[in-house]
Amino acid sequence: MSNSLRSKHGCWTCRLRKKKCDELRPQCETCASLSITCYGFGPRPEWMDSNEKRRAVASNLAEMTRGQASSRKTASRPAREPPTHLPQLAPKPKNAGPLPAVSSLRTPPKSERSASPSQNVDNGATHTLKVNPQAGDYGLIMNFIDSVLPLQLPLYKPDAAAGGRGWLLSLVFRTKAFYHAVLALGAYHRSTVMSPHGSCEWQLEDMKFQEENLAFCLDLVHESTSGACSKDGSGVGIAAAITQLLFFELFTNHNSNGWQAHLRVLVRLFKHVYTRDLINIGLSDQSRSILMGREELRNHSPGVTEEVMGFRTIAGSIVWLDIIFSVTTGEAPSSWPDPLFSNDSACQVHLQDIMGCQNWVMIQIGRVAEFHKQMTQASEHKCDEYMKIVEAIHNDIQVGLANLGPPELMGPCGPLVDNDSPGPDLVVLITYLYAQTALIYLHLILHGFKGFQHVRAPIAIVTNYVRRGVKPELRPALVLPFYICGSVVDEGDRDLFRSVLSSPPLTNPSLQHRPRVLRALEEIWSQSQSMPAYTWHDCLISSSDILLH
Repeated sequence: MSNSLRSKHGCWTCRLRKKKCDELRPQCETCASLSITCYGFGPRPEWMDSNEKRRAVASNLAEMTRGQASSRKTASRPAREPPTHLPQLAPKPKNAGPLPAVSSLRTPPKSERSASPSQNVDNGATHTLKVNPQAGDYGLIMNFIDSVLPLQLPLYKPDAAAGGRGWLLSLVFRTKAFYHAVLALGAYHRSTVMSPHGSCEWQLEDMKFQEENLAFCLDLVHESTSGACSKDGSGVGIAAAITQLLFFELFTNHNSNGWQAHLRVLVRLFKHVYTRDLINIGLSDQSRSILMGREELRNHSPGVTEEVMGFRTIAGSIVWLDIIFSVTTGEAPSSWPDPLFSNDSACQVHLQDIMGCQNWVMIQIGRVAEFHKQMTQASEHKCDEYMKIVEAIHNDIQVGLANLGPPELMGPCGPLVDNDSPGPDLVVLITYLYAQTALIYLHLILHGFKGFQHVRAPIAIVTNYVRRGVKPELRPALVLPFYICGSVVDEGDRDLFRSVLSSPPLTNPSLQHRPRVLRALEEIWSQSQSMPAYTWHDCLISSSDILLH
């Protein structure tokens, strides 16, 4: 800024920063909008006469303003250095320019926090504080709800009669960690979508804003988890925040260790609180009773409905991610408590409401992954015992398919499915394709990439659906079937799967992890042709750091 544009009578802060001052008193608007100290318009401060002191004040102001986009940034939200037991946030894309490291961000003084715990406590939780939205925050929140959430849970369309996504807004404004995570993901999505149209300076500011909110979120998560988050009553909101940290690490695709660590934390957290009857995580007694299967969600207050809907959605997301994580890593999925996740009608998590597939199929996929883990860890192969396990899984899948029936949903132009809501037809189609995939997966675990005559029918069924054209809006829910079936198709059909996995909506500028799925598939095709004894365990080498999301 030229000197002619700066008043020589501005506040001492603006003079030091060499910024234009509007000279409003007692505090100028420039300083107020950035939530930094305004040193006023009085006599020249003593520190202005000392180079060392002046540099110290300037450095402090620079830290306070770092990453602030003045029209929309919240009041000083940087955080302490993240704990060693939680993963570091992934660095941003190289073309975004340099960003401040999380550890370089200062801890805001108490006066800069939204409110003190004693002033604003909800359900006894230290971090379930009402937030103080700034200009632009609402736009980012709505961008998250309208654009980011569908990328995370592509088939999640909750029943409007049960409050729809109202629980999400309620939790956002009650839990500071979740609030900052939502702002960060909203900013990240906007920056990736707008990158061809925005200036480099604008993109850098947006990325800095995203980084600061993630850092503040991580700081709050650490404060809760270091004291066993279930103690402070904010467990559900903290779990929602960690889920967003997971998706951020996954979407940016910088380091698989980040999202994997977050997922393990979430799995431990939910299993821990469920075995303790959901005590001290911010739920009402009525919500706890419903979630423990003691009563149904009927005629309860909106607050209870929001709590139950929020818990079920977050828990269901964790169960789903845990199972698909096991497929490409060779890990056994967690053994979830029956009241939370089972094939029982009384269970609290119904994956068909989240990712379109009924519980029974995902349970079988989890059983196959667990069986694979047992085989790889066993000191000797117990053929009779293994065959009993395989037969039990195979029979359960066939019984489930018989009860389900083949979906009569295909027309000349694609699936005859209305995707405005996850209705029964859509659930049948998704479940049917996942069940066929489970049979292929079981074969791969047992026989590797040979003897496909035993699973020709499942391979042909999934391939034919791909060939005839699955609706684009359904494809994000079918990454796992595309990957597993695609790994065993004939060479002449590989281009079908290449096309699906390299085209919208599976390719999206916000989803940097998706291209790795096709790269891993190409590696499997190459290795299975050159190695006659190639097994599923071998292909985990190229897939252990991807998530079939």
